[in-house]
Amino acid sequence: MGAVIKCDNAAKFLREALPQLKIASNDKSSSVRWNSNSLIYCRKQVYEICVAFLNKFDIMDLKQYESDLILILINGISDEQEHISLMCESQIEEYGTNLKVRGCHF
Repeated sequence: MGAVIKCDNAAKFLREALPQLKIASNDKSSSVRWNSNSLIYCRKQVYEICVAFLNKFDIMDLKQYESDLILILINGISDEQEHISLMCESQIEEYGTNLKVRGCHF
């Protein structure tokens, strides 16, 4: 996934994947295919992917997708798994700091 995120047209992949990322971030159901640990891991991966996109996108792509990605992370703060909740909160903080360092002003 890291190679996709760093490539020059990564935003087009996000445009197609965003609806599925939103669904996966909210999936707390118990499914026959998945056990609860798999669902927890899946949600954690979704949040990590969102953070990677936020930190790797150029300013034009950030303008287009930042609000969607941040909303997914804010949703993660309410995750019942404390480690996921804390990770999302700290990643939002870190992202804000990184924006200042990168000199991004919207």
